[in-house]
Formats: sequence, structure tokens, C-alpha cells
Amino acid sequence: MAKSHRHLPAGKLLPLPVPNRPLSHLGVDFITDLPNSENCTCILVVVDRFSKSCRLLPLRGLPTALETAEAMFNHVFRYYGIPEDIVSDRGPQFISKVWKAFFALLESSEDDIEISFVCHRPEGLEILQELTKFSKNELQFLYRAFKNECPSGVVNEDVFKLIYSQFFPQGDSRNYAHFLFEAFDTNKNGCLSFQEFVAGLSLILRGSMYDRLNWVFDFYDLDKDGFITKEEMMNIMKSIYDMMGKYVYPSIQDDIPREHVEHFFKKMDRNRDGVVTIEEFMESCEKDENIMRSMRLFDSVF
Repeated sequence: MAKSHRHLPAGKLLPLPVPNRPLSHLGVDFITDLPNSENCTCILVVVDRFSKSCRLLPLRGLPTALETAEAMFNHVFRYYGIPEDIVSDRGPQFISKVWKAFFALLESSEDDIEISFVCHRPEGLEILQELTKFSKNELQFLYRAFKNECPSGVVNEDVFKLIYSQFFPQGDSRNYAHFLFEAFDTNKNGCLSFQEFVAGLSLILRGSMYDRLNWVFDFYDLDKDGFITKEEMMNIMKSIYDMMGKYVYPSIQDDIPREHVEHFFKKMDRNRDGVVTIEEFMESCEKDENIMRSMRLFDSVF
């Protein structure tokens, strides 16, 4: 004789929301009962469901909701902003407790802790319009786009690399993204604000030809000593070819970046002293119609 069911029929399975940007939707899980290592026997695993990257946070044991909130507050939210959604196989009740503990922690700590994910609103539009060559509408559009990718209002280098990698899935864009982040991060604090981003973008898209060439020279001058060396040029060129990937057609030979560097120095190192100065760079670019044409392409980008 079959037993009668004593529970309600199961509801329909609902798919998780699909993330459209990095670090907006997180998955949380725990690895427990591990061998003791520096008094830690548990790992909190936080997965970005967009990129599938993860952070592993060692803990002394299976945490409570409050301890989970504290760990995520100190090691995730502080750097990447507050996500839209968190899921865990421990159930919605546990996640609800984590959220409540987090907001209680946020309220009690806001006077004592400098929280980097607090929304950084741009300076007055009038000031930004004076500092850049963008109109009010263009600045509003750029700010919305920046906040969509970086809800906290600032972005660190790891997140910048993650965002940049979406545009070059077949290659390795990490080194090039590092150089680009360094070029935009003018105050060298490890975080890129909207003001820094839009100031650099203004130079490239709306600056004079001198402004653009000066920015490019500074980009290649990695140690900022006023000279471009073959080593610096090689590092940049290799990062570009790595970003393009191994599966481009026609395929790129290993010696192509070095040939490109040698050609660059043959054209621009006019006194043959092994380095390119800003004067040599400017003079060579102004006499090269292909370079000048490529620089003028930025006029119609935005």
C-alpha cells in the first residue's frame, strides 16, 4: 500500500537572474571540515556569477550570518561595491539574515570605517565641463555608463582588467589593461574615479593633436622618466599582441612585436642614442601621415 504524500506539491524551478556586468550577482558557499591551517578550518567561497571568478576567504569555522556579513563586508563589498543579488545553497533565510547583519554593520560602522564603495558622485557638471570638452548631456551619458559598470563610483585595477577582458575574450588583455589603468589613474591611489576616467577620455577624444600625442607618449613611457626605451616599447607591443590572441588570422609570429619595435625606433630615434624623447616623438608623428590620420579618427568616436 503506497503512503500518501504529506507535503505540498513542489513549485516550479525559477532560473537565477542573468548578470550583465561583473560582480553584480554573487554566489556564496562554504568548504568545511578542512585540516587546521593557522586555526582556520573553513573557506568562504564568493563567486562572481558573471565572470566565474572567485575569492576564497579562510575562516576559523562555519560562520554565522553576522560573521559571513563581516567577512564579505571587509573583503568583497569594500572593494567592489554592493551586489544586486546573493545566492547560496544554505537557503534564502540565511541570505536574508546576512543582508540584515550587513546593513546593521554598515549603519554601526559608517562613522569609524572609510567605506570605499559609498557612491562617488561627480563634481558639479559645470566644473567638469570646464575641465573637459564634453557637454552636459555627454557627461551625464558617460556617468550613467560608468556607474552601470562600476556601481560604487570607483574601480580598482582588478575590476578594470575584468571589464576590459570582456572585449578580448580570445586573448590575454591583463597586461595591456594594467598599462591603460596606470595611464588613467593619475593620482596613483589604485582606484579610478569618474573624474579621472572622463579627464583622460577628454584628452584622447576632444584634445588637440598635441594633447593626444602627448598622452600617447606618456602611455609608452612606463617609468615616466621622459624617454621611451626599447624595453618599454616591447612591453607595450607584447601586451597588444597578447590581447589579440593566438587565433587571429593571419597568425602572428613570435618575432613580430620585436620587428615592430625596431621599426619604431628606426623611424623615431633620430640621434640613435637608444631612447625616444618627446621632441623626437612629436616631430616624427607630425611628419607621418598615417599616424596623423589615425589620431584624427578619434574626432568621430563620440
